[in-house]
Amino acid sequence: MHFVRFSTYIASCLSVTRAFSVTVGTPTQCDPLKISWTGGQAPFEIHLTPYLKPYQNASVPASAFKNGVGSYSIPQLTLSAGTTFLLTMSDAAGFGSGGTTNQLTVGNSGNNDCNTQDLSPQYMFWLTPTPSPMTQCSSAVATNGAVLPITIAQLIPGGQPTVLYSNEDTFTSSVNVTGGTSLLYFVTDSKGRQGGASGLQQVLGSSNFTCLSANSPSSTAGISATATTTASPSSSSSNTSSKAALIAGAVGSAVVLTALVILGMCLWRKRRASRIQPSKTTYFQLQNTNEVSLYSEVLPSPSSSPYPVSYHMTPVEHMAVGARPAPPLPRKRDPAHFSSPVEPGSQSISTTSGNVTVRDPPTPFRVETQISPDTDSLAMHGASGSQSTASASAYQPPTQIIVHTDADDVVPDRNGLVELPPQYSDHRENRTLESKSAS
Repeated sequence: MHFVRFSTYIASCLSVTRAFSVTVGTPTQCDPLKISWTGGQAPFEIHLTPYLKPYQNASVPASAFKNGVGSYSIPQLTLSAGTTFLLTMSDAAGFGSGGTTNQLTVGNSGNNDCNTQDLSPQYMFWLTPTPSPMTQCSSAVATNGAVLPITIAQLIPGGQPTVLYSNEDTFTSSVNVTGGTSLLYFVTDSKGRQGGASGLQQVLGSSNFTCLSANSPSSTAGISATATTTASPSSSSSNTSSKAALIAGAVGSAVVLTALVILGMCLWRKRRASRIQPSKTTYFQLQNTNEVSLYSEVLPSPSSSPYPVSYHMTPVEHMAVGARPAPPLPRKRDPAHFSSPVEPGSQSISTTSGNVTVRDPPTPFRVETQISPDTDSLAMHGASGSQSTASASAYQPPTQIIVHTDADDVVPDRNGLVELPPQYSDHRENRTLESKSAS
């Protein structure tokens, strides 16, 4: 809606700014009178209409207009000093298309080298306003002795002229201008003869507005011919600059308005998008904090497997199996104690089903674990030191387990290593006897 209003405003501004504008130099008796203009279409003609005297026409040569700019000087202004007149500019569009100047007065330059004698009109016409004086929305009667049909021109100082036609000796016209407007008339018959011009008539106001409309002529409808006090050619460039400034302002306003519309649309879309927030998905990472450290003092829960020890798992896997839920079993645990550092040795485990010797890789301490099937006791012997030292040791590779069989059945491995059958000491026999006596 705002853009439509702005476009309408720009169109109205461009309609007021006419493409045909006229600039007139200072008129002086018997001196050249320079006229400059921009726009329009050849051929051009200049009309000088003095009050109560015959009007004068001056044809403009085609060479005076190039690239949309025209300049022409009337060789001599044959109007005596003190004469008031109006200048009207016409082009191919018709009479008065360039508009009419405000009232001009001929100055005295001291140059008398021209004929300033007033010529008598070829016929006379009379203008009788009814009522008199001329009033807004009243009528005016023109009588003449011209050859019909006649053309009546109505001039408004600083405004656009109106042309009327009549095929009768008596012509009645409505004064369709507002009060305070000044009017001047002249008549031309079908032979091109003129009957002179009337004096400047000022219209009085009234309460009758029936004849007025938006198209009624006025002195502010479109002023395109302007009188100046100097004959400097800078007047033409000034008028051209004003026109260019108006067009530039209109274009700049259109660009600014377009930018504001785009900005408003972007803000509206951003505000609309902010109202619709996408659902947020939260991801939770579960972490088991009840882990059993490989080097913890707390022993894992006993395995529910029917076999007390599995020899096919690494220590980590063994501890994981021991951490599984299982029914509690009566167990007796011996407290762990540490002994002085010893040389790397082996780990021995005795069961009722056989003897197993586990040979560990060299470590800075020795661990001996003894498990009895009846007491399920555990004894640990290691090097002296803090728990943090043991827990800080690097992870050891899986334990190598060698099952001893008969010597005849043993085949050397790829390294040529042959394990001899174990020799049991008296210590084992004493433990066996103690177990039996305890039972």
